[in-house]
Amino acid sequence: MKYLSLLLIASQLMYSINAYCDNTSYMTPLNKGMPSPYAGVLLSPPAIASIIADKESVPETIKIETDKARAEEQAASQFKVSEIEDKAKTYKAILETQVNGMLKQSNDWEKKVIDCENKKDLTVLWLSLGAVGGIATTIASFIIVSKFTGKSVF
Repeated sequence: MKYLSLLLIASQLMYSINAYCDNTSYMTPLNKGMPSPYAGVLLSPPAIASIIADKESVPETIKIETDKARAEEQAASQFKVSEIEDKAKTYKAILETQVNGMLKQSNDWEKKVIDCENKKDLTVLWLSLGAVGGIATTIASFIIVSKFTGKSVF
């Protein structure tokens, strides 16, 4: 019997059933006919305090939530603005590079045009010399051929 009582005590200690008591607030509904001056809900002082605290904290909770949402939106907007500014800087740098390249190329072309204008145009001279030389070679060939063959070409 001694061992049985020890076993019983040990099992109760190991497998004790916990009972939780929620003593924060409670409401007791009352109906007409129950002892009360009016029909309604009887609230304990902690329940009334909880309702009042909830009611008073609603504007603060709304303000906290709206401030949080506003801050999140502002951070997201600021991030998008910074992304757009970075892209604008990149595009501006690319545009400046392209414009500078085009200006350099334009300056190079202007220099080439000026160089061409400053050089004397010898094309007509070479064309004339080529034509005269060709005609002279042809006439000389006819004269030499006619002397060796004995026939006059003219």
